[in-house]
Amino acid sequence: MKKLLLLSALLVFACSSDDSSSNSDQLFRSIYSGTFWENPDGDLGTFSTDHIIVGQQLDYDTGNYYCYYTDVGTYNNVPYDGCIYDSVTYVIIDETPVSFTARQITSSGAVDDGTDCSDEQQEDATLHFQILNDNVMEVTITYEWGSNVETDNITLVKSTDSFSLQNCINGIYNDAEGGDAIMW
Repeated sequence: MKKLLLLSALLVFACSSDDSSSNSDQLFRSIYSGTFWENPDGDLGTFSTDHIIVGQQLDYDTGNYYCYYTDVGTYNNVPYDGCIYDSVTYVIIDETPVSFTARQITSSGAVDDGTDCSDEQQEDATLHFQILNDNVMEVTITYEWGSNVETDNITLVKSTDSFSLQNCINGIYNDAEGGDAIMW
């Protein structure tokens, strides 16, 4: 699951600012909505006040890209990595003008297709987005499973590339890589 979380996190980033207005009363997703961010692999993402994350993902079967989003809430019977998770919950932990923190909480999984879906395989993840300057953002992803904790840092750069936000789909049950849920 860590692999999918990391991939999805790399897809998610956006920010646009209107220099003519004060950002002091606005929060991260509002300030940076409409600006696209690129990870080191060239994947694009953006934020929206309507969603936690909006990203673009390649469907390797068709060669086409599609837009997905993740929303706050609890989702039941979520497929991922050969397991069906009873529930996956997304919450916003904190949001300021320069940072945004969201968390994915995954219930224990059930065995499916002989995959190890034990609690040791279950991962929760916290994503913390921090603006470093006008063109650079850092995302810190903290994974927790069993008694293990691992942290990854990824640098995102503002991009002039973009993608359409029309026809975006809920990513929790729709994934281009074989029908597994997009967790982030």
